[in-house]
Amino acid sequence: MLMTKGTFVRWNARNKKRFIELGYTFTKMNVWFPVRVEHLAQYSDTPVDVICDYCLEEGITVRKKNSLWKQYSHYLKEREFVKKDCCDKCKYKKFRDVLIYKQHRGMLKKEDNGYWTFDENRRRELEKYILKYGTIYRMKDNPEGKKLHSNLVNKRGNPSPKSISTMAIGIAIKHNLDINLVAPRKSSDFYQDEFVFYEAIKKLMAKHNNVFPTSSIIMKELKVGYRVLEYHGGIYEIKRRLGLDNKEDLRDNSGFYNSSKYEVYVANYLFENKIPYKREQSPFPNMDYRSDFLIPIPGERELHVEVWGFEKDNLSTRGVEYNVTRLEKERLYEDYFEGKYISIEGPETFEKQNYRSIQESLFDIFSEYHNLPYKYIEKSKFIPSGLLSDEELFSKVMEISEDPEFLPNTTTLVNNGYRSIYFEIIRRHSTYEEFAEIFNMKTRFKPRGYWDEDKILESFLYMLREFGYILNRAEIQAKVYDDKLQELNKRISKIKFIDEKLKLFDYCVQNQILIPDREILWLIKVKQNIGRNIKNKVNEEQRARVADIIRVLNINEQTHLNKENIKKQNEIRQLAFSTFEYMLESYSQILSINDYKVARESDLLLNGTNIYKRLKRRGMSIIETKLDFFNHCIKNKIDLPSTEVIWINSIADGKTNNQVIPTIEESKYARKIQKLLQNSIG
Repeated sequence: MLMTKGTFVRWNARNKKRFIELGYTFTKMNVWFPVRVEHLAQYSDTPVDVICDYCLEEGITVRKKNSLWKQYSHYLKEREFVKKDCCDKCKYKKFRDVLIYKQHRGMLKKEDNGYWTFDENRRRELEKYILKYGTIYRMKDNPEGKKLHSNLVNKRGNPSPKSISTMAIGIAIKHNLDINLVAPRKSSDFYQDEFVFYEAIKKLMAKHNNVFPTSSIIMKELKVGYRVLEYHGGIYEIKRRLGLDNKEDLRDNSGFYNSSKYEVYVANYLFENKIPYKREQSPFPNMDYRSDFLIPIPGERELHVEVWGFEKDNLSTRGVEYNVTRLEKERLYEDYFEGKYISIEGPETFEKQNYRSIQESLFDIFSEYHNLPYKYIEKSKFIPSGLLSDEELFSKVMEISEDPEFLPNTTTLVNNGYRSIYFEIIRRHSTYEEFAEIFNMKTRFKPRGYWDEDKILESFLYMLREFGYILNRAEIQAKVYDDKLQELNKRISKIKFIDEKLKLFDYCVQNQILIPDREILWLIKVKQNIGRNIKNKVNEEQRARVADIIRVLNINEQTHLNKENIKKQNEIRQLAFSTFEYMLESYSQILSINDYKVARESDLLLNGTNIYKRLKRRGMSIIETKLDFFNHCIKNKIDLPSTEVIWINSIADGKTNNQVIPTIEESKYARKIQKLLQNSIG
């Protein structure tokens, strides 16, 4: 909202005719006269008082909070599309309203910011792509598709990647296209519908001679992730629902046929640790509920064990049915046993963990009741008997390997539907590399622990040799052409930079490697806890380590600091000279501090230098720096304007036009400049 109703302007040659036509009486050139604000020219830079309309809508009426001054031309330009004014805090609201305005009038272009935040635009661009290429499968392999995919998923307000397939299915239906061809990889929510999922499984079975497919085939053929299988209770639950469960897959070491693989893990653990137990006991009289295990507790009554097969928040039909029963059983345990029973969360305990971790989790659970030493059970005795052997796993992954000497990388495994195979390998072996070593194979990625202290030290020594100092994080990220530094860049967020630099300098001291002056200065700043990027970011232990290094190197700290200070002062002095030259060219004088602050608002070059603040921060005298500049001008035969000559004379007399009083040395220096001026004129 515009608050200024009128203002003052000066008569000049450009506005005289227009204002006379508007009914104003001409007085005299350069004389101020009052005008109505709406009579100002569109290009006028006259400041006007504006209130943020969005703040007013929220009830913020305090003038200090929602008032802002801006040039009249800017005020008009900002109201070109939406007739509202905004403050800095409400800019995003104005931007949103402008986007909606342009979108509704067809003015928003593909290259405009905000274009991809509208569903109709995303759908329109995806529709063009599908009509051109016929599918969204592997769209990122196509340069055009890669750019489109990035725009669809990486902009603020856009959907998650899974919604691309949802939009694609709608477009396929609209144009009577084959859905499976257009969107062969469905989003996870597409197969959360049980009817759709089980119909797809039945089609897969028909395709594979009525044999139930493995989890890797399901994920590969249906183009879904492992979470979809987990959502429906896992591969064993899916087989059970279809009446195809193979009891041999779930037979434990005692010969008992279990209901789930989670029970197999628990049964094998108890059996191999010689913990006695009973199966399928009835904990509640006259009720058709059974527990999974019943184990005796020394000195106490027996405890029932429940191995839960679904997470509590599973919303599949089977998951909801299961959790209704679970809640009832938990209530009965509370009523009959005061809540005393052993509860094991199946998905949390057994999924995505290696077999050693699973055994450790079971040890933590049962060691609370049985005082037994920890014993690791060999994989052959612990895992369900129906699972593939290591040799069979190896044969499976090598089916998709492009090099007979290398195992396929994890990305290749996942993209080809072998995620469950990879998880099974990790469950059995600590790392993928350990599995590769069993079969004398290689992997193409860095093994766990690759970035140890020696590797980081090697990278830091490389920087010392190549660049003469240790690059900071931003500089490392910018060296995109340097392969060694790019490897370090991938792990840089996990590296404690200061500690690693101190390890480097300890190594340099021990091996008599020269430490550059730049890094010696860094050590001094760390010890003294000074410097913009160091102050309050180092602890006492780090400072003590640095003190030891400095003592061994016998470094004179003050000499290095003085040398650095002189270097910085010379750099700032050169910047000041350049800035003063620009002022003389643009403003015919060197601006005072107050005039400089005003000029910076509209002058981008001055705004970028902030020279007076830099001089003050470095402890340099503004008067002395200006006198140095005038000395430079005289030597290089650069004419000084009369205003600056007057200023030199006033400094020589010990006066200025502000509250700053020159020192005796500065006045003496100014008198020297006076003589140089007189000699140059003479």
